[in-house]
Amino acid sequence: MPKIIRNMRENILASARRHLLEGESTFSMRSIAAECGISVGSIYNCFRDREALTAAVMAEDWHKTAEGIRRAVEKAESFSGGVNDIVREIRIFTGRYDPVWRAYSGKGVYFSMHSDRHMRLVSFLSECLAELFARFGSRRDVPYLRVFAEAVLSCGVHEDITEEELTAFADCFAKETDKK
Repeated sequence: MPKIIRNMRENILASARRHLLEGESTFSMRSIAAECGISVGSIYNCFRDREALTAAVMAEDWHKTAEGIRRAVEKAESFSGGVNDIVREIRIFTGRYDPVWRAYSGKGVYFSMHSDRHMRLVSFLSECLAELFARFGSRRDVPYLRVFAEAVLSCGVHEDITEEELTAFADCFAKETDKK
């Protein structure tokens, strides 16, 4: 009779997260299996391959980041402050996983779902930004909102864009939008 392992998926994800964040060299199905006290085959019963496991770890962490973004939008004291908070959350997430993305891109690996995930991310950010516009006296049907969402996402990835530059950009965008 096969042994039943409680919380196996969660344990695999926790171990994989630790290994991913420690560095690419420590991330292997064997090391994760050993740490979890299971066979490598048990991991493959949950995840089809290493990339699927990596994506699952990142997706789980992204959901936590998305909740942080939603809380930031709810608590924002100004439109530009809310935009800065969104970017801060994105930067925390991307900073955590930048070494992983660099390792994968260096190997020529491309996540096939990238385009779809990117579109969902931009849609999510558009909704959050529309909520900020609505909270701070601007209308919800903001023109170019998806373009602004792409800009906010870009600011989250490029740390050389300062909070002051982002605030000025957000304020300028809000003013121009209110004129229309």
